[in-house]
Amino acid sequence: MALSLPDFSKPGSPSPGDPPATIIICGMGRVGSALAEYLVSTGTHITCIDSKPAADHIRPDGSRILAGDCRDPAVLKRAGVENAQAVIVVTNDDQINLRAALMARGINENARLVARIQNEILVERLGAAIEHLQALSTSRLTAPLIVAAALKNESAVTEILGSFNLGLPKENTWELARVRVGRNSAFIGLTAEQIAERQGAAVAGIGRDPAPMRLIDPSEPKEFIRAGDWLLLAGPTGKWNSTGGAGNDLEENGLRWASGWRQLIRLSRSAFPYDLSVPYATLALVLVLLASTMLFATVLEKSLADSVFRSVSIVATGADMHEGDYHQKPWLKFFVSGLRIVGAALLALFTALLTNYILKARLRDVLLVTRVPDSGHVVVCGMGKVGFEVTKLLQDRQIPLVVIERDPQCPYLENLRRDGVPIIVGDAGNQVSLGQARSAGARAVIAVTSNDLVNLQIA
Repeated sequence: MALSLPDFSKPGSPSPGDPPATIIICGMGRVGSALAEYLVSTGTHITCIDSKPAADHIRPDGSRILAGDCRDPAVLKRAGVENAQAVIVVTNDDQINLRAALMARGINENARLVARIQNEILVERLGAAIEHLQALSTSRLTAPLIVAAALKNESAVTEILGSFNLGLPKENTWELARVRVGRNSAFIGLTAEQIAERQGAAVAGIGRDPAPMRLIDPSEPKEFIRAGDWLLLAGPTGKWNSTGGAGNDLEENGLRWASGWRQLIRLSRSAFPYDLSVPYATLALVLVLLASTMLFATVLEKSLADSVFRSVSIVATGADMHEGDYHQKPWLKFFVSGLRIVGAALLALFTALLTNYILKARLRDVLLVTRVPDSGHVVVCGMGKVGFEVTKLLQDRQIPLVVIERDPQCPYLENLRRDGVPIIVGDAGNQVSLGQARSAGARAVIAVTSNDLVNLQIA
């Protein structure tokens, strides 16, 4: 299916005799300003509403900015919402965005509404609850671009431009891609309609050097695709991984797993990366038992098994200390008495340290480190909204991944644990954490923490 130009006969679209359709942008932060700049570059007539300006004014590009609250019906009417083709609300407050969108819907029932919503539950439900409303999440829009950039190889001919959602099911998420037709592409000799039918997707535009990309109009003569053409395509997520004859190779290239011995060594190294109190306490307890065993075996001429049994009984239990065996050597009584006192103290210390470690370190996270591949995987650093969306996309494409997150209470970690994703709780900017994730052999390292300096440090 080829994307068509607006049909003026449909409700909500201006007729040829009406004033030019206006798109109203509410909120002129970073997102709103970039959006306004892009729309103006396409020749779209826009009006902006922002609460920060002291008075109305005209931007250098000729668009209007009205000072006021986008939730105020009077301000919306002053912006021309009655005849607007679309209203885009992109402030950084979900409540403001939702109220402004509903207010605009009450004034103009046919206008297309686009609202920036950060609450993931609202994003999934608003589109189905309110007609002509598209709720968009910045993290969901950004994640496909990050994944595409991370997995892109040198010979790639596909550039993912963004993603959008057509409904509630996850399968309705589509990607917009710019694809170059290769010499051996199956697209050569086909029309845009034929490509759309075969791919189950949409062909929105075509570009042929030296002419720029243009939107496809169904009324224009059918044009056959040639090698070297650029196509603007929209289709399900992951659809364009290999389109055009030389796309990204998203298979498990170079994926290698460590042997059993290497996994055991890795487990021992990752179990106590910082706090060595448990290994030290264990070593002290073993040395005491070893010294006691050797002394009983040589002085009392006991067998090795009897010496070990006697040592463990004195240190770990309240069993009889066999006073009759020490009459000929009174100094052994001092040794055995001291052994019981020192052993009891060491055993109590070891138990306390081990219990504290298990409670703090979450032993299952340590065991998951053994599931980190040696190479061919993707390391995701930072588990905020963007990071979680990135991991979901990677899981959908069945790409092995490892997550590094500093906050052990991060709400997204439990979902990843249920899916069996290896999680390393630590600072992603620390070489120890990156080493545990085997970042040196990783296919890609994606740094999406909330700190730009940490992201640069990881890169």
